[in-house]
Amino acid sequence: MRNFSVSEATHLQDFLFKTLADLKKTKIKQILKFGSIRVNGRVTTWYQHPLKPGDKIEILGKQRASAEKSKAELGLKIVYEDSDLLVVEKPAGLLTMGTEREKEATLYFMLNEYERPKTKDESSRVYIVHRLDRDASGLIVFAKSDAVKRALQSHWELATKKYYAITEGTPKERSGTIENYLREDAFKRVYSVSKNHPDAQHAVTHYRVLRE
Repeated sequence: MRNFSVSEATHLQDFLFKTLADLKKTKIKQILKFGSIRVNGRVTTWYQHPLKPGDKIEILGKQRASAEKSKAELGLKIVYEDSDLLVVEKPAGLLTMGTEREKEATLYFMLNEYERPKTKDESSRVYIVHRLDRDASGLIVFAKSDAVKRALQSHWELATKKYYAITEGTPKERSGTIENYLREDAFKRVYSVSKNHPDAQHAVTHYRVLRE
């Protein structure tokens, strides 16, 4: 990836022609068309994009540009990414992972489509650390290796999770704690079980009414 800083007002294509004088203009146009140019962190293909002093220009490598294009096409909102992790905002209505009936309309499938173009390894994939219900929106952490996934899951009980919910009616108590015992079956369905069930997981939810 190459980085440049704009020193005077101009348009993107003119800036690229001047800055990348060692490349043919047709090649520069291809780079721009392919989505390999970011202005202040955002991909643009508009050759007349106005630039002002201080703007930052990034020229992405082919694999990185392909990944950025996939992200835009898939509508992914990636909040954080490094060599080990992906933190993504899941919209309501989208499954985190596949079911027997639905394999592709999932966040897991979309992230694999985003991640694979960045490597030449077709087996490259992301790893699910935790999930959100289909109707919930919020941040989900994915790992880029099995080792990172296992490390995160082994300490997941230390994570604090906050949910905001709209309810029908108002709880009698303005705040409180709900405790339950849950079990996940082979189909990833979660349901309540007795405290003495061998697979029971203790679930504790503290709630507080924010406004009515």
